[in-house]
Amino acid sequence: LGPFCCHSAHLHPVDPVAPASATARMGICQCCCEHKDDDVVVVKPHHDEIETVLHMKVTGKRRALLVGINYRGSRAELRGCINDVNNQKDVLVEHYGFKPEEILMINEDQSQDFWPYKSVIMDGFKWLYDGAQSGDLLFFQYSGHGSQYEGGGVVSDCICPLDCLESAWPEAIILDKEIHAAFYAPLPSGCMAVALFDCCHSGTVADLPVKRDLRLTADQQPRARYMAPPAVAGPKALRAVSGIRQGVLSEALGDHRLWVFSGCQDDQTSADAYCEGTYQGAFTWALITALRSDVWNNACVDLLGQIKANLRGYSQVPALTTTRASYLEEWYMGREPAPAPEARDFVVAGAKRALLIGINYVGTGFELRGCINDVINQKEMLMRQYGFQEKDMLILTEDEPKENWPYKERMVQGMQWLVKGAKKGDLLYLAYSGHGSPAAG
Repeated sequence: LGPFCCHSAHLHPVDPVAPASATARMGICQCCCEHKDDDVVVVKPHHDEIETVLHMKVTGKRRALLVGINYRGSRAELRGCINDVNNQKDVLVEHYGFKPEEILMINEDQSQDFWPYKSVIMDGFKWLYDGAQSGDLLFFQYSGHGSQYEGGGVVSDCICPLDCLESAWPEAIILDKEIHAAFYAPLPSGCMAVALFDCCHSGTVADLPVKRDLRLTADQQPRARYMAPPAVAGPKALRAVSGIRQGVLSEALGDHRLWVFSGCQDDQTSADAYCEGTYQGAFTWALITALRSDVWNNACVDLLGQIKANLRGYSQVPALTTTRASYLEEWYMGREPAPAPEARDFVVAGAKRALLIGINYVGTGFELRGCINDVINQKEMLMRQYGFQEKDMLILTEDEPKENWPYKERMVQGMQWLVKGAKKGDLLYLAYSGHGSPAAG
């Protein structure tokens, strides 16, 4: 019997009294992580139990530069940036084939030689590209404050090294043009590079964020990862200048295999938030949560959509820029899903049975649109990949004859049919797609 969890990891259950949104439902999936949405807690199976074999299109070496700055003891202190890069390091090692010695950590928890001063970060870029060639995979993450600098009538995006608190701008900040020169421009042909910026900086996504109450304590309210520039250096208000990501759109980079994920738009701030019991960047948390939910196999454009959904309730809209439209469909970090097993390779000693329930609530105030499609897709998957026969399955949807419509009585009968006569060696499968709700009593 398959494990139960939230079918879409961040959708509200139906209120038992008030009419529900036509897009809110809960059901079954094989994702995992623990999700807390208001008062609802959904516990999912641990991914270690269902982890796929690593399949990556990386023929050369890997290197990662991870920069996290908490600005401890300063007026600009953050709390989650070092957690961001520590979490990212774990992800790279455990799921994307990096070795610890292939990752350079720059943050205030390291020896002072690796504190995130501007010169140390710029040296880190040189280390990242040393000997890089076709087939390699390079990764860069920055978690910290971002800002904007105005000089000569031009507004530029920038990131804020530790020494910019006490030193003059622009000498102590890293301007967008410096990032272009250090990270974008040197990329060798055929070398894959992925960059993540969890800070206030540029982005160009047209849709707006969805907001909600987070119900956090006063101390746990998100802080903005935006550092106000000195009065003589900054614009009067945040502007959409697309600086950090603008170079990716340049024709000069057309042959570069480069993906840049950003936590927010030019005129927005990224949240330093309290997520799952610890301080971390909302964007980094949303990205890692999305990767985990798909067993670390995500097409880049799909990953962006999941990050947006996970950031529901934050006033920031993430974005993705790459050098070719076709790259949007490529697998994040070059990691592909393991080939699905052929049905003939799936051996079950006993019988197979499946009960598939999908309810669209057609014509009601609770109408959904995808639940019957879920059941159709599940049926095809079970037959094609796992050797189920049509006679082994009971389908309960509004598209079936009325005797198999998904009323409570028929669903209970279906569960009784599913387990009747079951014995050791059998495989039983139950999937429900539809609304869910808490019930008192």
